[in-house]
Amino acid sequence: MIPRSKSDKNENKPPPIIRCRVRCPMCQEASYQYRMNNRVFWNRDIDIDLQPQNYAKLDHVDPDFHPPLYYMWYCPECHFTAGYRHFIHPLKDVYVKTEAVSTRIREAYAAKENFHKLVNILSRGLDIEHMDFFQGIKLHLLAVLELELIEDMVKQYFLNLGRYCLHLAWLYRDLSNKPEALATTQPRLEELYEEVKDLWPDMPRTEYEALYKAVKYYDQTFERSPQVKTVIDEVSILQVIARICIKLNKRDEARKMLTSSIERALEARDKIEVKLRDTGEEGKKLTADQTADMVTLSRRLRTIADENKQLIQLLAEERLKEHTIHAKKLLKANKGRDLTVLKRILIKNHIDRRVIAKLLPEDKKKGVFPW
Repeated sequence: MIPRSKSDKNENKPPPIIRCRVRCPMCQEASYQYRMNNRVFWNRDIDIDLQPQNYAKLDHVDPDFHPPLYYMWYCPECHFTAGYRHFIHPLKDVYVKTEAVSTRIREAYAAKENFHKLVNILSRGLDIEHMDFFQGIKLHLLAVLELELIEDMVKQYFLNLGRYCLHLAWLYRDLSNKPEALATTQPRLEELYEEVKDLWPDMPRTEYEALYKAVKYYDQTFERSPQVKTVIDEVSILQVIARICIKLNKRDEARKMLTSSIERALEARDKIEVKLRDTGEEGKKLTADQTADMVTLSRRLRTIADENKQLIQLLAEERLKEHTIHAKKLLKANKGRDLTVLKRILIKNHIDRRVIAKLLPEDKKKGVFPW
């Protein structure tokens, strides 16, 4: 159970979550949901894959309150589940009617026994009034299950599928860093996994599996989703994929994505700069608003490119650290051997030449002159 305030004396202070009544876009039934109050808590750091970390809270908020548990909204009538930002208008900017999607979900619930069982299992015992990690993880899984059912109808959902899998990975990560919650939640999760293993074989059960699925769906977003409309969309998604690949220790893939993002960003920025300098053959000048928009876009592209360069530098530094640790172990295991032999050992083990030069520096030859 996640308490929302420390004691009754804080009743007049802003709560961390706000109760609101919303209508489900699929079945039109109204229900109460909880919206996070961003005035009460905020994150001070982010992980490499953009996970908010190190939450700060106002003094009256219970220290055990965990905001990510309230990311999903859930309709108790039809079981439709989505992130709170997308629940009310899940088909925004998509040319598919809500009725078609709700019909697909209803038909699957009625005709597909496995889907019916999975929805019942994942929605069993949900109580948004007393959220905990077990319920939060089940809601994320339910949202992913429903979107995978209709992904062929709405390509826009590739983006939400990637997003939801990423949030699920964050929740698994948070749980692993909370020993008390892990001790009570993991046994329940193991029971859940055992119950659904034949119904949903590729259900993401760990942080790694959720991150892997997130990469898959972000990649499909980049390749196929109509949501990717601008160069900003392109370079941003490539950066997100790269960040997740770094978490998965797939550094070559991450570097490839970052390089592609940089090239696209700088190419688009160069075109904008040329257009800003050029009034055109017919002498048509840009309006003040057009100029302002293009300058803003140019700066955003430059910022993304700079962020990508920093990530590539981070990858290079991590690679050198790992090579240094490995090289030191090799040198320790071959202590006392000739310098030339040691260098050959490091080269044979593909140790970076900069690490070799640092750990086994050449003796400087003295010249004729002492200086």
